[in-house]
Amino acid sequence: MGKSMMKSRARILFGIAALVAIAYGASAPQSGSVKRGRNEGTLAIGPSNVIGNGNITAYADITSGYSTQAIRFDPAIGGTIGAGGIIQLSGQVIPLGTKGMGPMEAHLQITYPGNDLMRFFGLAINGDLFLSTSVDTISPSANADRPDYMPSLMPSLVMDADWLSLNKRLPLKTYLYAGMADNPQLLYRYNQIALKAGIEWKMYQHSIFVDGGCGLYKETANKLTRNVADTRYEQYCGWIQPGGRYRLLNRFSILGGVRMALYKKQKAAFPLEPDLFAVSLRLEAPLYYRETNTEAIRTLVFVEQEKEKKQAADSAMARTEGDYFSTTFKLNIPGDKGAAETFDYAKEKQDLIKEREEIQEKMDEIEKILEETGEPGDTTTQAR
Repeated sequence: MGKSMMKSRARILFGIAALVAIAYGASAPQSGSVKRGRNEGTLAIGPSNVIGNGNITAYADITSGYSTQAIRFDPAIGGTIGAGGIIQLSGQVIPLGTKGMGPMEAHLQITYPGNDLMRFFGLAINGDLFLSTSVDTISPSANADRPDYMPSLMPSLVMDADWLSLNKRLPLKTYLYAGMADNPQLLYRYNQIALKAGIEWKMYQHSIFVDGGCGLYKETANKLTRNVADTRYEQYCGWIQPGGRYRLLNRFSILGGVRMALYKKQKAAFPLEPDLFAVSLRLEAPLYYRETNTEAIRTLVFVEQEKEKKQAADSAMARTEGDYFSTTFKLNIPGDKGAAETFDYAKEKQDLIKEREEIQEKMDEIEKILEETGEPGDTTTQAR
C-alpha cells in the first residue's frame, strides 16, 4: 500500500514537472512582461470572462481533504482553450482512480459580447458535464453490470464585478457562483445546490483572495432510505477558503488555499460526510498566449500608477534636498531672513568700518603729540 502511494505521488510530480517544461519550451517569456490571463479567478471560482481566442492554458491540481470517515488525495490535470471571443472549453481528469482513469469533467462557458474591455459587471453561463467513477450500489436501478462512469450534465452561473474599472486605486474583484454540483462524485445519490462568493485583491502580478460557500444536499430515493427521497435539502455544509496567487517568472501561476468547514447539518441515519479541512494547490501554465485588450488595459492602469508614485517620490526628494541645503548653509547665505538672528552681514560691516575709523583717529592723535613734543631724531622738529 505504501509503495503504491509513493509511485502515485512520483507520477504526479513527474507530470507537473513535464507540464512546466512543455509550457516553458512552447514560448519563452518576455523580460518584464506579465502573462496574465483574462480568465484568471480565485481557487474556487472562475471569472465570467473567458480566455482569449486561441489561447491555451494547462494546469495541474492537487487537493487533499479530511473528513470523519477518510482522508482523500485527488490529483488532477486539465486545460482550457479559447474558442471565439466569448467561448471557452475546459476539462480535467483525475489520472489515478481506483480502477485506472479517475473522474472527468468538461465545461463550456459562454459570456456576452463586449468582454474584451475592462468591464465592471460580467455574466457567464456554463454547461458542466461530470463523468463520475463512484460505484453506484444503492440506487433502485443499481446492478453489478452497471458501468462506473455515470454522466451528469448541470448548468451553472457566474457573475463578477471588476472595481478597478470604476476606481484605478481599487484593484478589487468580487465573484458570485451558483450551480447544481457541490460534490460531483455524489450526484448519483444527492440533488445538490452550490453557492459560492469570493473577493480578490488583484494586483499587477500576484493576488490574495477569500472564498466562501455553502453546499446543500437533498437525498434521492435509494436502497439505504428504502426508496424514500428527501422532500427538502436537509443537509448542508458551509466553508471558507483563504488563499492567494503567486506568479513565477512572470508566466506561471501557483494558487494555494486552505478550506475549513464552518458549520454543517447532517441527518442521523446515513449522514453526509463533508470535508472538515482541505488543502489545495494548483499550477497554471500558459502554453499559447496572446495578451487580450482587457489585460492590456489593466497593465496600463498599474503602469500609470507606478509612474505617478515615482513622480511623487522624485518631487518629495527634491523638496527634501532643497530644505537640507537651505538649512545646512543658512548661516552662510547673505540676506537670508533666518540667518539675521545669528549673523547680520551689514551690521558686521558697519562695526568693522567704525573700528577702523577709531584706530585711524588714535593714530592721528599720536602723530599730533609727537609733533608738539619735538622728540630727538624727529627731523621735522629740528628744522623748525
